[in-house]
Amino acid sequence: AQVFGEKLVALGLHGCDGMHGNIEVFKDMPLKELNLMACKQLTGNIDSLKDCPLTSLDISYTRSEGNIEVFKGMELTSLNLNYCKMLTGDIESLKDCPLQVLNIAGNA
Repeated sequence: AQVFGEKLVALGLHGCDGMHGNIEVFKDMPLKELNLMACKQLTGNIDSLKDCPLTSLDISYTRSEGNIEVFKGMELTSLNLNYCKMLTGDIESLKDCPLQVLNIAGNA
């Protein structure tokens, strides 16, 4: 039997602002790229993404919460947390990620 998302490596839902639910649904998926930008009704703790092999993550303008230290040690090259006002944590935890793009504007 095929498990939901077991082969999904990239998912782009940019602008699906009517979509609702919890980002925990992506837990344990082999996602490398996840774009949820402007999915304003999505909620959940970013800790559920810690085991995804993400290299690109955009959760800007979502209602995600949690500590950004969950990304420590991940192979992220692009991370967009723009207007994720419920996130916490020390930005220094991202220093070892191979980031080429980091957007944390509007989080003050």
